Amino acid sequence: MLQRRVLAGLAVCLTLASLAAASDKSSKTKSSKTKPTIGLMPVTAASAKGRELYQKGMEDYENLYLERCNEDWRAAVKEDPSIAVAWAWIAFNSRNPAEVSAAREKAKALLPQVTPGEKLMIQWISNVQEGNYIAGISAMNDMLAMFPKDKHLIYLAGNWLMGENGDEQALKLLKVPPPWRRQLDPIYQRLAAFKMPIDWPEPGSDVEDCIFAASALIFVDPSKSERAQQTLRQALGGKRLEYLLALLTFIRAAHYWTMVHPGLEIEDDVREMMSAHKELASLLLQDPDLGYR
Repeated sequence: MLQRRVLAGLAVCLTLASLAAASDKSSKTKSSKTKPTIGLMPVTAASAKGRELYQKGMEDYENLYLERCNEDWRAAVKEDPSIAVAWAWIAFNSRNPAEVSAAREKAKALLPQVTPGEKLMIQWISNVQEGNYIAGISAMNDMLAMFPKDKHLIYLAGNWLMGENGDEQALKLLKVPPPWRRQLDPIYQRLAAFKMPIDWPEPGSDVEDCIFAASALIFVDPSKSERAQQTLRQALGGKRLEYLLALLTFIRAAHYWTMVHPGLEIEDDVREMMSAHKELASLLLQDPDLGYR
């Protein structure tokens, strides 16, 4: 299961890296309508405790505590009903249709009172929920362009984009044979053919497949992946390779944490997802392919 999970993890990592690069580029080419800002997006709040509860909810969301974060945001708006982005994220993440609708309307009602970045965040969430995807994605892109260095916003946008096509993409990735069941020479040759470092590849492209394969080899057994690292460095350049290796390190650390804490339980939302998507659950839970070792 380790070898297969890394492919899904890499998809998220490369999506986030692509978003980071895209937002950095857009910050240089956007008109004066959206000027980049140094630092994190500010949060409008009348209560320090309310802001702290909101931020705790965002941390829990990023750590995939998907019910705990709802509780944090509910506590935040109870403490301070003026925190518009907390209402927006309740609307985004709640499973109660009535709560979703009411929270979204509260967030929209507070639009005149918030900063430009918060306004874009609320417009992104509310528009996509109401089916206005072009307006929603445009607001999301403007938000990223406004705060190109805010890693939390990049994660939120990347996570949403992955979710929009998550099941289909996860199934596709999990059905790909692990690289040690494939001919590796064509993969290495494809990556080594680039004379200059490339940008992150298009999703679903042959180059992306080669990067996933080489990255999976590094992830599973770094001591046997010298050629994979060399060809990735040739294709991506040293800077992007270091980003990729850092992301692989994070995934491996998260996996190790679950291995040394066998008592950790699968959270309810994941159980529900696996119950609703039997084929995906079967691929995630099947025995690992240990052929490479």
